[in-house]
Amino acid sequence: MKNSTFSIIMIFMLGFTDLFAQPQFPFEPATPAFPNNSFPFNTLGNNRRQVLYLASDFNAPAGTISKIYVKSSSQVFPNFSNVLIQVGFTTSTTLTAGPYFSPVDTVYYAAPSTPPRTTITSGGSWVEFTLTNPIFYDGTSNIVMDFSQEGHNPGFAIVNGSLANRTLYGPRNAATAQTQALVAHVGFDLMPLPCASTPSAVALDSVNANDDGFVSWTSQGDKWELEFGPCGFTPGTGQATFIDSNITSPSGFAIPGLTKGSCGCVFVREHCDSIYSPWSDSLEICNPYDIDAQLVEILSPIDGQCGSSNTHVDIVVRNNGITPLANIPISVIISGDITDTLNMTYTGGILPFASDTISISSFNSENGGVISISATLSVSGDQFPDNDTSNISSIGLPSVSPIDFDIIYLGNLQLEFRSNQRLADSTVWDIGGVSLLGDTVNFTFSDPDSVQVCMTVFGNCNNGDTCKLIPTSLLSLQGFAENKIRIYPNPANSWFRVELNEITAEQIKRVELVTLDGRKIQLTPNSKSIHEYTTDNFTSGLYIVQIHLSSGIIVQKKLRVF
Repeated sequence: MKNSTFSIIMIFMLGFTDLFAQPQFPFEPATPAFPNNSFPFNTLGNNRRQVLYLASDFNAPAGTISKIYVKSSSQVFPNFSNVLIQVGFTTSTTLTAGPYFSPVDTVYYAAPSTPPRTTITSGGSWVEFTLTNPIFYDGTSNIVMDFSQEGHNPGFAIVNGSLANRTLYGPRNAATAQTQALVAHVGFDLMPLPCASTPSAVALDSVNANDDGFVSWTSQGDKWELEFGPCGFTPGTGQATFIDSNITSPSGFAIPGLTKGSCGCVFVREHCDSIYSPWSDSLEICNPYDIDAQLVEILSPIDGQCGSSNTHVDIVVRNNGITPLANIPISVIISGDITDTLNMTYTGGILPFASDTISISSFNSENGGVISISATLSVSGDQFPDNDTSNISSIGLPSVSPIDFDIIYLGNLQLEFRSNQRLADSTVWDIGGVSLLGDTVNFTFSDPDSVQVCMTVFGNCNNGDTCKLIPTSLLSLQGFAENKIRIYPNPANSWFRVELNEITAEQIKRVELVTLDGRKIQLTPNSKSIHEYTTDNFTSGLYIVQIHLSSGIIVQKKLRVF
């Protein structure tokens, strides 16, 4: 057999007791109808069989096997002389045709005594073999039992059940054996080792109104020690916050005073005077809040997602409490290159300890930009508000708006060209035959001639190009920003005015105020004829005033508000 660990144990059998004894751990799978329910050892070509038994066939604990039982049938004359039983252990779950399961290298025979033959019934009777050398069994391995008998015809017969891929049979000294879909009825008696059974299946049964947690486990012992503490502690080191060393029942044990909304870990071990079993696996138990909505994460938008006129914010909300959540108010603040506030109340309902993905109303991100998002839940009666908020930052949304660029006059024949597709994969400029790369580039013209400026954008969300002709008249105004446009008063208290010298009002498309963190605020003049703007709603500080002209040029001026 492959992938098997075989520990062969040769057993010298003492005499066997009467046929009415019952094994402590029997295995009796369903049998065919009599007389086809048994395997007789009655010929030289048919005097050996190996049978594989799974640990789950017996469900026995670790301990020492002292007796093996075989259910003998009356189909043939039951002679028990020269019976050999060998035992091994394996992790395999099947036997296949070929060589016998090995190694098998020593032979011991059963004592040549014969039980009363008249009491063997057609359904089979147990024959008990007391072992000279008891076998240690770990309680988890599968067992291979090897039965053979030589020199007797007829020999004894074993009652069989119907199971495939569990049995090999043939001549005892043959090199190979055949498979058979029959499994012999066997059993054994076992003496459990003291404190050899590590508690298993540790489980939380319930938490009562007094915040006591009730736990149970499976174990062979009759006395246990339990430790409870913050998850991650090592049992038996004094780190536990609760210890009980005199537990006499493995079910319904109360751990007192679990803090509401907290979790901890439990370990259990058998306790026999000064002998202890290994500790059980850790069990995490929690005492949930009555009402606790958790904003687990913001799923979207994600970095690199193309902008859209209908960009949704999706979040994951989990109900950590024991009360169903019916109404969940949600607020989302978007900041950065795009600013917006989204509010909604989710009425879909979330059951206790369940999660749901919620899609909140959309915002416009066609122009793209780098944004931050903060989402907050406001559930009434929430007992743990610390997990009600989630934030993500530096989310880049490439623009999908028509490709364009701004022209900013810097003075002395120097212009800045700024793409509205700044999150594209790459941007290539051609300024009068000079190539430049980047979202924003500066260029100083050598003479005031008209120049064509072209920009080509490459990206997953937008591709294309656009060109603009920069007229000579604009390039020749070296003192344009300084002498032709003035901000007054500066610093400003409650208002400021854009004063135009030799420029008609029709040349101004719009005026924007830019904060130091990059937010743009479009200003509305107090009247159509005078470019005067109110600053009452602005906090004190330094701003950039951007004046957009119909020619495409943007003039920037600093403004201090106090």
